[in-house]
Amino acid sequence: MYWQPVLRSESGSFSNVESALELQLHSDIAEFYGRYYSGCLLFESKWGEGELIQPWNADDFDLLQQNIIGHLMMKRKLKQPLTWFIGVLGDGDIMLTVNNQTGVVAKEVPGEEQSEVLADSLEAFLEQLTVKVAPPNLPAEEVVAAVEHPGIFASFKRMWRNLTGR
Repeated sequence: MYWQPVLRSESGSFSNVESALELQLHSDIAEFYGRYYSGCLLFESKWGEGELIQPWNADDFDLLQQNIIGHLMMKRKLKQPLTWFIGVLGDGDIMLTVNNQTGVVAKEVPGEEQSEVLADSLEAFLEQLTVKVAPPNLPAEEVVAAVEHPGIFASFKRMWRNLTGR
């Protein structure tokens, strides 16, 4: 059985994030995350293989918003430009982020500023990717375990705990 992205009847909104953090999000973000429910989109590029994060369903969209709030709070605490993560490269230690002010897409290591600029816009970045076709996978259930390379979501959880003191 094949699963394909599903067009949402109503676009997802980040107005709650904008309101809570008193910011205006870059217009590319709502377009990128808000139109479809989808599994992660695998790609190949001149920077290596990676995946673009997409919300699987309404609950996953809520989780995405929570993770983005944690990421933005961390960026503010570190006094760094605000970025929105859209995916990962390789084994997940390098995020792909959109600068909220300029729309530039760049590599970013959690806790650091954007480093290598990959494209001037999200559209220009997406045009440079080649879709990678792979057998479908169910979304991974989170398992709390110590691993050598915890990946991006474990890093976000750790950052959130550090920010909130929990």
